[in-house]
Amino acid sequence: MILVPQDVLTKAGVETLKESKHVGENLYDAPVFLRPKSTGCVTITSGSVWDSAVIEANDPNKIKTLVQGARIAPEIAQTKPLADN
Repeated sequence: MILVPQDVLTKAGVETLKESKHVGENLYDAPVFLRPKSTGCVTITSGSVWDSAVIEANDPNKIKTLVQGARIAPEIAQTKPLADN
């Protein structure tokens, strides 16, 4: 599983699923790496579910690649037959 903090996507100018007009109820987009070059870690910072976790990608290109995937996902969702769902 790859986790990308929403603020990273927002700073990169990528719409999140909540904001996206191109992703409907029947379609969920989640760019993932099929062949990751490194492993990172997720650290829980407290016992509260409301506190953010610390996400370390360990590869600067990983975030860039995920942002690129998140940017093209709405374009893919608009293609036939996906746009019909």
